[in-house]
Amino acid sequence: MGGVYNDGIPAEVAAAADDPAILTQLADVFRRNSRSAEGLLRQPGEAEAHRLAEAAMAELLDPAGLQMADVAGLRFYLQLDTELYPGPNLLLANAWDGIQWRPVAAIRLPGGSEAEG
Repeated sequence: MGGVYNDGIPAEVAAAADDPAILTQLADVFRRNSRSAEGLLRQPGEAEAHRLAEAAMAELLDPAGLQMADVAGLRFYLQLDTELYPGPNLLLANAWDGIQWRPVAAIRLPGGSEAEG
């Protein structure tokens, strides 16, 4: 595991905020799953989806935050490799279906262990 940044966030995960491949995957999640304030599915354009991806990463990596972000009707969590919960570092995306949050994507982030848990 690499160095640590921002209250336990591994440096390689923090660097993912600037990784074009990760941002492209995250922007695609926004294009496929964003909802309006009324709950209607909407498809942001490429530039807006990229801006939303950058905003989500910034909120997820905020040292004062909880490694969670609510952006454009989607909820994101960082699931990080720890001794207690080993595994890959993941960015988990969820969308509200009117009753509960449902998973819509899991993006593999750099680092973490390959152990299954």
